[in-house]
Amino acid sequence: MRVFKILAIFAIFANIAFSCALCSLYSPTAHISTEFKSEQDRLKSLKFTWTFSENFSNLMLESYDLNHDRILDKSELKQVLKALMDYLVPNHYLLELNSFKKGEDEKALVLKFIKNDIKFSEGRVLFDMEFLLDLPLSNDLVISAQMLDPGNYFAFMFENSKTTKISEHLNILQNSNGNIAFFELGDDKAAKAFNSRVPLGSALQNPNKFDQIDKSDEAKFDAITRASLSYLDKLKNLLKQKEFSVFSLALIAFFSFIYGVAHAAGPGHAKTLTGSYFAANGGDYKRALKFSLNVGFLHVIGSFLIVFATYFTLKNISESTKMASYVTSMFCGALIVAIASFLLYKKLKKAKITQWQTHQHGCSCPSCKASLRGELGVKLAAALVPCPGVIMVFLLAFELKGYLSGAISGVFMGLGMACVVFIAAILGQKVNATMKEFKVIKFGEILALILMITLGIFMIINAKGGVL
Repeated sequence: MRVFKILAIFAIFANIAFSCALCSLYSPTAHISTEFKSEQDRLKSLKFTWTFSENFSNLMLESYDLNHDRILDKSELKQVLKALMDYLVPNHYLLELNSFKKGEDEKALVLKFIKNDIKFSEGRVLFDMEFLLDLPLSNDLVISAQMLDPGNYFAFMFENSKTTKISEHLNILQNSNGNIAFFELGDDKAAKAFNSRVPLGSALQNPNKFDQIDKSDEAKFDAITRASLSYLDKLKNLLKQKEFSVFSLALIAFFSFIYGVAHAAGPGHAKTLTGSYFAANGGDYKRALKFSLNVGFLHVIGSFLIVFATYFTLKNISESTKMASYVTSMFCGALIVAIASFLLYKKLKKAKITQWQTHQHGCSCPSCKASLRGELGVKLAAALVPCPGVIMVFLLAFELKGYLSGAISGVFMGLGMACVVFIAAILGQKVNATMKEFKVIKFGEILALILMITLGIFMIINAKGGVL
């Protein structure tokens, strides 16, 4: 039974690790509507409109609403657009377009980008991009569109099947299935026949046509993430007060602590890294407590330094955060791989496992020195990737000159995060002790270090492919 528990804990660590993304907590779903434009006898262009779910739009508010008015204005949307295009352009806009006539071979269409636009309307982010077609309007012409994200960041859902008038005698007959849509040009007779076989649910006018993507995202948007955003919003409202009483500062401390717990309990690499490290090396409660406190406060201090450096030099906060996330994710991923590889080498090299923690404090033997350097590196790797929520709180505190409230918030956020990391360390420690009991210690330690290496590799991959 205990062996099963060991495997279960490792599986939980792995699941948390692989759900970690650079700047998002889940894969957002975008509802895609289309608009064809024609001139005389030519089909000139095709515009795609992505409408994001309420959940994802709220996440964008938390990351980019720098003036905290719950609206993304032009300057803020400009940053969202830049982040999107930085991801879309090298990935061919996540789009494949093909055309063919019935009975003929399919031909790939070269993507010729015309323009884009982004808006924030009724609490949702809407993104447009238009591509040149310049194809002859002719009966039986079929255009296929597939939205496919190689980084698995976005999920797509085309609008329901429908017909649209494109010229006096021709219609666009759209047949949609998830992230794929086929657009066939047909006459009025073909359009009538098409409408007669469209499912009743597609033909009805849904009062909220985005219900499907909202429900799809709701299923992926876990309770921890919703709680985290809720507490962050309450905390930001408290920080906006002009005057602070002892009670209001106590509330700031309380919600900061709760946010720190909720933030650390969500998807992320710190828990997996900590649990794996303690599973591989063992430890005690004192060591776990010290480790977790260091990680919590290093995480907060790193975010504070980013805001401090960019706010007072008048640099762009969003760009600085994005660049810091990219650089630190790459650095931390490489650091994890290097440390875990070194520890793995040491364990494979010696038949007998040296227990560093049994040596006296201040011991200068090579194993203890390696342990201290390795542990410091693990703390940095677990803590340095900046948190957008913490950055937003510090930015608000700087803007409102609420330095005391900002400092209190930062301290208690760090404590909240440290609590979750402490639990991960204790779990890893228990795994290590159980493996000793069943005399599978070396196998388990090697497995834990391999998990650490895998986590580092995934952080590097996510850093290269991350968006927003």
